[in-house]
Amino acid sequence: MRKIQLLAAALAVAAAPAAFAAQGDAPKTAPAKPAAPKAAATASPEEIANFKRGVLILRTFNTVLQNKDVKQPVKARLMACLYEHNLKEISTATARVFDQNPTLKKDDASQVYKVASQVCGITYKPAAPGAKPGDGR
Repeated sequence: MRKIQLLAAALAVAAAPAAFAAQGDAPKTAPAKPAAPKAAATASPEEIANFKRGVLILRTFNTVLQNKDVKQPVKARLMACLYEHNLKEISTATARVFDQNPTLKKDDASQVYKVASQVCGITYKPAAPGAKPGDGR
């Protein structure tokens, strides 16, 4: 009985490569036709501006996160903000601040960072008279 089982197993092992080779020789079906191209989505100028501002916000946040001079609580707050809110929400809130304050320059990276970080909950102390730039951060 044991010899019959060993013989059956040996035949199965020997026949397996031939069975797979036979499957490989089978005629292949024609490849599926590619799907019809979708109509290109058009973005409104507001969406494009929001996207560009989001890229600028992410770039400035990344610069701050890599800066060794920035304190850890600031970095932690920025990361928490990015984790809790998607970039579109941050960018939209930043746009509202720029719309309410026309004196701010929307294309100045430092002002975009400052507004976006304030949207994220980081507060800045007014500079003391006679203080050097970079003091108190």
